[in-house]
Amino acid sequence: MTWRPTKKGVELLHRLAVPLVRGERGQAFVAVLILLGLGGLMLPPLLDLASTSLLTEEVHETSLRRFYTADSGVEDALWQIKADELSTLFPDYDRYAYSDYDGTSYAYSDYSATASAPDLNSMDLDITIENVWVPYGIDAPSPTEAQQILDDSKLVVSGSVTDAGEYRIRITYNHEQVTDPDWDELAVDQIGIWLPPGFTYVADSSNLEEDPWDDYYCVPTTQPYKSGQVVLWDFSPNVLFTDMPEVVLGDYPLIASIEFEYLSSSGRNPDAAVSWTTTTGVDDVDYAWDADVSVFKIESEATDPVEGATTTVEAYTARGELRRISAAIDGDYYATGNSLITSTDSNDDYLNRLWKESAATVSTDDTGEDGVPAQGIPEAVYLYWTGWIDWHDYDPTGAETTIFFDECTHDYGGGDDFDNWNEGGNWGLSSQYSAFWAQGGGSNWDKIMTLRDSIDLSDYTDDTVTVSWRVWRGGSLESNDCFEFQMSGDDGSTWGNAEGVSGAIETAFCDDSTFGSSPGSGRRLSYTIPATYLTDEFSIRFRANFSSSNDYIYFDEFSVTAQSTGSGGSLRYPDTPTAENLRQLIEDTARTSVVLLDAGGSAPVEISADMWEIEPTTGAAWEDTWSYCCFADVTEQVRDWIDDGYLNNNASGTYTLGHNVAENEVDPDFSFDLYVPYGPDEETGYPLGTPSPSPSSPPTRYNYSHAGWSIIVIYTSPETAGHQLYLFDIQDPAFDFTEAWAPAGYPNPDFDGDGEGGGRVSGFLVPDPVGEEEIAAKMTVFVGEGDSLINGDEIEVNGTNLSNSLSPWNNVWNSASPGVSEDGVDIDTFVIEWDDNIVEPGDSSAEIDLPTGSDGFNLVYIILSFRSEVTTGGTISFLLSG
Repeated sequence: MTWRPTKKGVELLHRLAVPLVRGERGQAFVAVLILLGLGGLMLPPLLDLASTSLLTEEVHETSLRRFYTADSGVEDALWQIKADELSTLFPDYDRYAYSDYDGTSYAYSDYSATASAPDLNSMDLDITIENVWVPYGIDAPSPTEAQQILDDSKLVVSGSVTDAGEYRIRITYNHEQVTDPDWDELAVDQIGIWLPPGFTYVADSSNLEEDPWDDYYCVPTTQPYKSGQVVLWDFSPNVLFTDMPEVVLGDYPLIASIEFEYLSSSGRNPDAAVSWTTTTGVDDVDYAWDADVSVFKIESEATDPVEGATTTVEAYTARGELRRISAAIDGDYYATGNSLITSTDSNDDYLNRLWKESAATVSTDDTGEDGVPAQGIPEAVYLYWTGWIDWHDYDPTGAETTIFFDECTHDYGGGDDFDNWNEGGNWGLSSQYSAFWAQGGGSNWDKIMTLRDSIDLSDYTDDTVTVSWRVWRGGSLESNDCFEFQMSGDDGSTWGNAEGVSGAIETAFCDDSTFGSSPGSGRRLSYTIPATYLTDEFSIRFRANFSSSNDYIYFDEFSVTAQSTGSGGSLRYPDTPTAENLRQLIEDTARTSVVLLDAGGSAPVEISADMWEIEPTTGAAWEDTWSYCCFADVTEQVRDWIDDGYLNNNASGTYTLGHNVAENEVDPDFSFDLYVPYGPDEETGYPLGTPSPSPSSPPTRYNYSHAGWSIIVIYTSPETAGHQLYLFDIQDPAFDFTEAWAPAGYPNPDFDGDGEGGGRVSGFLVPDPVGEEEIAAKMTVFVGEGDSLINGDEIEVNGTNLSNSLSPWNNVWNSASPGVSEDGVDIDTFVIEWDDNIVEPGDSSAEIDLPTGSDGFNLVYIILSFRSEVTTGGTISFLLSG
């Protein structure tokens, strides 16, 4: 009940009050009586109104507190998703454990995670977060199945906004990864996309609807779906992938593009759209979806612990993030390093100064461009080193032992110099040359000369045993005039050739094209005696197989020698490389698989390579020389240095790498001076690379001299969150440490081993640009080579040249790199911008070529970094109940 005074009532009160005032006596008493009367009429309804209002306010306040509590739970869940904290909040979280729902039932069995926040606004709060499976008509895969499909990357679906109101679905078919021989029979059954709330498809706007005569012509259907809209293109009959829009036969990979227009109720872009496709015709390629967008259902329930009343808020949000496929490493990176061989001359075509060690600094920079952010957490630290080894001054053989020697001389008319031989009738002694000689004609038996007594070689089975002699001709030998021999290990019971093949005859030469007609122009022939003949009954016999009596062969200075090989073996690249003799070469002989590393002034630590590869240098001038690269995971060592205070917590600091300073155990004369700035020089018998003997005009092979190293710090950081890395090095079975050598016909190294120049790197996915960002990716390449004057080196990504401030596009491997203090190797970082149009959103591979005009080099690693995170902008739908 509500009371309000009228105008007449006010006038009546005024007339009553006037005489009372005039008389003054008793007027206060009368006024009090009137007010008491009025108050008695008004008080009951006023008290009733106050009581009702208090009760209503209490109910309303309780309901508001439940709502605010539930809404706070949604905000907390949004933060957990945006900050990528789900795996921390829920240790068993799997981003590919999906839940499907039908709009009324929200049951979820694969993964359920609940966070409780008691006593918030005196309410109990339960929050549930679910991954939601979006593709329409496809059963949600298990986490293992989902990850396998993404890792295989045979079919990759991605979506992006190409312009205001325009969207593109990109389907990439990496058909070279398909084992089904009929890869070209892949057919598209359906293409679909879910547009989130607020976005709708514009009818007749897709390139699938432009021409009814196209094989792929299809008009889509649309319907409400998961609070948004689903657009479905169902092909009947199915359409071969090779016939889809924008597919270019002969390209790799094959890429189809479906483009359409959309309307937005808010003017925003549909960052949370999810597209997919289903296919037939090829085994194990059934469907693929845009896994860059994760849709989450959040349920936040606030409960009054006294009354039991609840308020529930359901919200849906999306998070865009680059899918984690096979090659991906979470985090960002910083790479640096230095050279170990430099030049003392400004003309650094030949690097002649071998440093004992060189240093490089991992800096701190919160932008992540020139160092590791201060809050960066080092997740992995990788060390690489590379160099070129020349064997020419290395002698590992030790002392030579002469086991048997015959001068084959005589005093004409006397002497008996055939005491060591059983000679046939056509062998004689030459007075002109003081040598044995054999004349053509007669029977073959007359032209055979056999060692009379066998030689004991049984004590030389661990050595290299060689038989040799000098030979020259007389007359004119024809192509069928040959000099032959056989060896035996059983004193002539059986005979064989120099390869140990029983019954075979070894031909030393035929005709006279390779040697002269006098001792000075003759040749010394030498053969290693096979192990099968290294017995106590070694023998040898020779035959002059000439048809004409006018042809002669002269034979002189016959010897059998043994050469001890020593424990270090040879520094030459082996003629027949095997896993074991290459291991002996790099680990036992050259010992390039070991370096000394220190950080921040710590004592040097010996680092042995976890993996290595070796490559022979091509070309006659570089015969039997070789290059190598080594890799070691030094993460734990770096963490120890951080704990001991030698490095900062983000792994920043100065790293120093050097040779093993030691005398060569096999060949003490094989040593190189090590340059030590401001200190006495030292020597090592185990250099990490072979320097040129001078900075100008040495033998040509020394323009390949180089040695250097690089360190990569892979880190995570709040300042640079949301990056993924793709590292291509010898840890990857598909990567080859390969030489590029233009003169020899290898101007573009085949580092992926597919038989064609260059290589295709894959296993990544280029994300959409975010906001006004300019940088699409950065890439660092480590190359081993040692000159700047030989130009013509390039690096191309998808046909476009790259360069940086110190490395021009037409001489990119010039032994100079930003951030590297000494010239001699290349550790070059290149920035790829969106405006360069080198990569596009949705790219899952890139062709990288390293053509060279006249140079030679080795590729050690390539590392790529893409920004991978597109955080949620808030809820895409919101429902309140209770």
